[in-house]
Amino acid sequence: MEKTGRGSVLMVHKCLENGLPSPFWKSVPKLGVTVTFSTPKVLKLLKHLTGEMGRRDLQEAFGLLDPEHF
Repeated sequence: MEKTGRGSVLMVHKCLENGLPSPFWKSVPKLGVTVTFSTPKVLKLLKHLTGEMGRRDLQEAFGLLDPEHF
């Protein structure tokens, strides 16, 4: 039988095994717990954000020519 909370430990270990940052947990009393995973692509996206940006602006910031691959 698994211990309560063991899943959160496994998620952290899997992230670290794959070279990803540890997930971020946030507890909200009425809603429960949310877990946020930050992948390198998400981190890169956040670095390019400069206020409100449309798809074309973000695509250009990433150097992507084909909208299908964005």
